[in-house]
Amino acid sequence: MGKSSRPRKPYRPRQAEAHLPGRLQPWVLDKLFAPLESMLQHIRNGGELEVDDDEQLWYYSTTMGGSFKCAELLESFGDIFARQRQRDTHAPDPEALYAMAASMTAEILAMREVEAAIACASEMRGYMAASSLGNMKDAVLLASLDSHMTTVYGQGDA
Repeated sequence: MGKSSRPRKPYRPRQAEAHLPGRLQPWVLDKLFAPLESMLQHIRNGGELEVDDDEQLWYYSTTMGGSFKCAELLESFGDIFARQRQRDTHAPDPEALYAMAASMTAEILAMREVEAAIACASEMRGYMAASSLGNMKDAVLLASLDSHMTTVYGQGDA
């Protein structure tokens, strides 16, 4: 084989996760928010929720093929955005989700709380659509780490 007259290109390291888009795509947002939004719509439309032996309310989704503890689903989205709100004051306030979760646990849910939670979820979706993927990924990871620390060690705020 002969030598090439073209010199080799210098090595340029790729940025970490360069293949990921800078923003969350609409179909990803649909998939992320589907459990929360479908549960809220189900409750708004007067749908029934199942109760387990521990008196926990469960939402069974026929469209997604999954089951979710209602209060935990609301609190998990609330935790993510509470963590993000510490970093960015423009992030939506998750208080409506926390209030609805507390009302569901106390079994005194009002329709205004459902409407407030739906509006909050809509704000969260809009915020995530405009935010960078890295920021939201960090918020989700920190919220899950905080939840894990609380579960394992009984202390949060990792």
